[in-house]
Amino acid sequence: MTTVKNGVEVTIPESFERYDSDSKLLEIIDYDKEGKVKMHESYVLNKNGDVTEQINYSPEGKVEKKIVTKYDALGDKTEESRFDGDGKLINKEIYTYNAQGERTTEITMDSKNNVIKKEFNLYDKKGMKIERRTTDGKGTVLEIRKYTYEY
Repeated sequence: MTTVKNGVEVTIPESFERYDSDSKLLEIIDYDKEGKVKMHESYVLNKNGDVTEQINYSPEGKVEKKIVTKYDALGDKTEESRFDGDGKLINKEIYTYNAQGERTTEITMDSKNNVIKKEFNLYDKKGMKIERRTTDGKGTVLEIRKYTYEY
């Protein structure tokens, strides 16, 4: 953004976006009113255009967090791992799907691959989610959500 103050042109960036040749977003930077970085993320995509890496940077350009995502042959997300700025694993989620492509489980593991939470989704004949059951790593039920629909 360029403004004129007291007869002098002043240019302050508001945002920056970088795309690949298929118009997929690869990087985004948002700036504050003074032109300092307030948010900076970059993305690595696979051949299908799915984000396989998301990197969050500090305003100084240092890596703060990295998310690595894996997909199966059908394009369903199967795993998402979160790392801190030093590259140490924070946690990981693993996903499974039924034959209709509906996500049936989400398993959250800590940095030592210990299961800390499991979520199970149940669906009706029309593919609508009817229940979500959350347990801790030992199988103790933490929450049950039931969904109803009117047709």
